[in-house]
Amino acid sequence: MSDLFPELQPRDDGSRSKHESSDRPAPPVRKLRLGPASKALRGGRYALEKFAALLGMAAARDGPRLSRAEVLLGNGRIELSFDGGDLDGTVLRLVPCESSAEHKTDFMFMLRGPVKTEAVRRLIEKAQRRLSKAPYRLLLKVLRLDKERALVDAPFDHDASFDELFQRSVVRTYDGELAWRTFFAELEQQRNFNHYLAGNVVVVNHEDLECAHATPSLDDGSISFINYSAIHRCSGQRREQIAREQQHRHWGQITTDLDDLDVIGGGARRLDEALQLIADSEGKPDLVMVKTACVPKVAGDDLSPSLQRFEASTGVPTVFLDNLADERNDFFSTVLERLSLEPLPHAPELCAGKINLVGYPDVDEMNELLRLLEPLGVRINARLVPRVHIEDVRRYNEACVQVLFDSAMYAATFEQLLGNVDMPTLRPPPPYGFQSSREWVREVARAAGASAAIDPLFDEVFGALQDQYASKQHQAREHRLGFVVDEHWTDRLLAPRRASGVPMLDLLQEMGFSLEFLCYQDGALVTQLPGSCKHFSEPEQLETLLRESSASAFYSEYFFDRRLSRTGKAQFSIADFLPGPRGALATLDRVLQICSLPFYRRHARHLGAPFGQPEVGDVHQEP
Repeated sequence: MSDLFPELQPRDDGSRSKHESSDRPAPPVRKLRLGPASKALRGGRYALEKFAALLGMAAARDGPRLSRAEVLLGNGRIELSFDGGDLDGTVLRLVPCESSAEHKTDFMFMLRGPVKTEAVRRLIEKAQRRLSKAPYRLLLKVLRLDKERALVDAPFDHDASFDELFQRSVVRTYDGELAWRTFFAELEQQRNFNHYLAGNVVVVNHEDLECAHATPSLDDGSISFINYSAIHRCSGQRREQIAREQQHRHWGQITTDLDDLDVIGGGARRLDEALQLIADSEGKPDLVMVKTACVPKVAGDDLSPSLQRFEASTGVPTVFLDNLADERNDFFSTVLERLSLEPLPHAPELCAGKINLVGYPDVDEMNELLRLLEPLGVRINARLVPRVHIEDVRRYNEACVQVLFDSAMYAATFEQLLGNVDMPTLRPPPPYGFQSSREWVREVARAAGASAAIDPLFDEVFGALQDQYASKQHQAREHRLGFVVDEHWTDRLLAPRRASGVPMLDLLQEMGFSLEFLCYQDGALVTQLPGSCKHFSEPEQLETLLRESSASAFYSEYFFDRRLSRTGKAQFSIADFLPGPRGALATLDRVLQICSLPFYRRHARHLGAPFGQPEVGDVHQEP
């Protein structure tokens, strides 16, 4: 709280200064492990009434109200969420901390969500005043005494601060404190998962080339620093279809390529030139969407006249998306409103048997599983994410259920796209492995109203693949696979929906591999992992454990991880896991090939030190 509103911090004499800030560091945060990090304890009416009374909030029909009160069991933080009025979307977090002479209470205030300064300022000021002598255990007691309390899934990423998430990134933070033991690319996987508008649309990126290339192309065959999951890719057949659409319908993306002179003199003329190219083309798009980045915002470009002139001369509608002004800006609803595409409700009989598929990998292995739905009378009405095609948007409400890929990593995207869609929603466990694929088809077919037997059809289509799969499982039993984890990533591996959604541990065990975990010792023993666990706390200890491990390969989401190659270990990643029965067989084949690679085991001693020491020129020799 002090970082946001230092003027609200109480002075030593108990008074407050409106203009005085404090250089005192924030009190150390305490982590109260009350239960599994994947769960939260949510209160009912009793807790809401008690916390509202503690905060001095009067019941108001139209004003802000306390809508949710819960404690995150992984770290003990209490979150109070507000709806309506000036506090809409604001979350007040009560975070356990060490009390001191400067900080009397054993908790501090933090915020999450949009900060509407004046309203939040008043909320914080009142909360500080009214809760200045409340012990944290008393606040927890409010939730524990609530007879309507319930265990729910913890929100994604609320157990880590933004700074901590950046520290976990190898490429987003220079020399991050946690980078040496981080083998997961959480921020990159989430940041580079994007939905994009497809169809007869031109997207004009009003920005410099550096910004345009900041996010890598994920499906053009080029090498990336990150091993991305299958949801970032699409099949070769779909790539050819997209290329044909682009050639036939003349849509795609244009970058205005701003330079230093445009920063000084303004870059609106560059946008005019781009729009003129579109106006002069033979095939006009249905829509032009203009997106801006930092440079035109700093330069103060006024783009409205350019868009108005373009619309007047061509009749083509435009949409201006200013994410910098509002990061919650939703292009999806903006496009619907601009093109008057809001779908009307359809009769239930016209929607029967139709599903909308959202977020599932567009790869051949997944599409093969989807074809199994057709003889069951289930049809895919629309398929969104990462492509959001205008034609799919038009008919989205013509389905009886929307099936979402169950991954919290994509929850924000789903909320942005579908938060206002009134349609039954299904989130089955993703179809990885034979048994999960069978259950996925069964659950989706049932939700769509299909009554035909699933098992005979599944066995008929995939029976031969399952025999091949079973014949290779004995090879997998000869190998061990390893993971380097801490408490944060242990939670996500055990509850995959909180990360990529891919049930890697279950699938690898189903294949026959044994597992080994090297666990960072941060004060909490990891006891739930399905395999042996050895602890480390320093880079030298991790290097020794990697060298001595009997695992054939270790997991890393960084494309070429020298920490593994230089300790004699091959590497597998999320990119090796494919959905569907055929994907399970391909995954098993791929991981077996990785385990059989002898190069690093033989030559690791010639490759150098894995953690940047000793000095350049010194070659580590195995004993």
